[in-house]
Amino acid sequence: MLPSRIGRYVIVDHLGRGGMGVVYRAWDPDLRRNVALKTVAAPLDIAPPAEQSARFLREARAVASLSHPNIVTIHDIGYDEGRPFIAMELLEGESLAELIRRKPPLSTAEKLRLARDMCRGLAYAHRYGVVHRDIKPANIMIASDGTLKLLDFGLAQIMGEHTLAHLTREGAILGTLNYLSPEQLSGAPGNERSDIFAAGAVLFELFTYRRAFEAEPPGVMFDIVNTSPPPLRQVEPAAPEAVEGVVRRMLEKDPQQRYERLEDVLAALDSAPAALATPARARADTTTPVAIPVAPPVSTPLAAPAPGAMPQVRKARQGSRRVAIWTTAVLVLTVAVLLTLAWLRPAPADERANEDALAVSAPAADATEAAEGSGATEAADSGASGVTTEPDTTAPEANQPLDTAEPGAPTVAPPEPPPTAFPSASPGRVARSGASAAG
Repeated sequence: MLPSRIGRYVIVDHLGRGGMGVVYRAWDPDLRRNVALKTVAAPLDIAPPAEQSARFLREARAVASLSHPNIVTIHDIGYDEGRPFIAMELLEGESLAELIRRKPPLSTAEKLRLARDMCRGLAYAHRYGVVHRDIKPANIMIASDGTLKLLDFGLAQIMGEHTLAHLTREGAILGTLNYLSPEQLSGAPGNERSDIFAAGAVLFELFTYRRAFEAEPPGVMFDIVNTSPPPLRQVEPAAPEAVEGVVRRMLEKDPQQRYERLEDVLAALDSAPAALATPARARADTTTPVAIPVAPPVSTPLAAPAPGAMPQVRKARQGSRRVAIWTTAVLVLTVAVLLTLAWLRPAPADERANEDALAVSAPAADATEAAEGSGATEAADSGASGVTTEPDTTAPEANQPLDTAEPGAPTVAPPEPPPTAFPSASPGRVARSGASAAG
């Protein structure tokens, strides 16, 4: 049966029960917000006296002053009928213990992210002189947005040795034995290096989904003090080699052989490959592009064109045909003109006959002048036709008659030479080219 109130808090629901107490969902009527209210399972007859109460408040204030993204926020502490309680941030999600039991296929990068978040929260608390003393998967929460939060931070320190001794005698913390350090099992108080040992046991379990020390009490106490867990990669070959070395050193029996600070653990985890140390959701800009298979195209019948679209298609085709016809006609006409000019040009023998018929006796100077004029006329005609010809270097025949003309007689201009810039082609080839262009 749920209590109606604890202190000023209205109890709404039961969230869970652990070795150290019961957790409720509660409503804070003063600040008007939901909280997680944890009562510590200590009997009334061992409620701390005045000096213990002062120490409880002092330690609780130190823990409540911690403000870090990976540490759950403590809102309030107090007593209710002699029983201590802690009001803290209410989180939606699951504990790391529940996640490990589900054994989801987490990537190595995601496991490394969780490991680093845990170490960041611990390192922050250690810098302020607060030791957890009870690191285990059940005291680590994975919020619904994926953020890791450390719970019950400093609860053992808050409750003091008197309460912890009672809880140990009652067997309330037997579930924690798998993560206690050898020195704690030997009766020494917990410190930063015992937190590092417990964090190493949690990392082993996070990467392998099995405990580093699996025996049941009291055999697990012997194993923690005397034996070492198997190498991490022997259990989980996919784990990075750097992580295996980090966990091995965190689980050293001798506290002096472990890392001295959590910052050293974080630096060692940074030696893991960069591609693995970055979570998938934060690698949107650095992920190597991967070819995505595309399904082959499916042949689909073409839809019949709409009736209204046909006239436009016919008009476009008719316009293309008109352009092709006119282009072909111009090409045929050009070739015809060139062939006609070539046919009308007299052969060299005819030219010499005409020159003989028109030749008259004239002074040599007139003959030379007429010959020069004829050459200039041919050069001008050749330049006008746009045809470039190489000069004829053949020596003229000695007995070739010179072109002479009587003064006042009409001068007959030699016919234009056929252009040589256009290759000769038959009308049939031009027509095929035009048809090809039209098509």
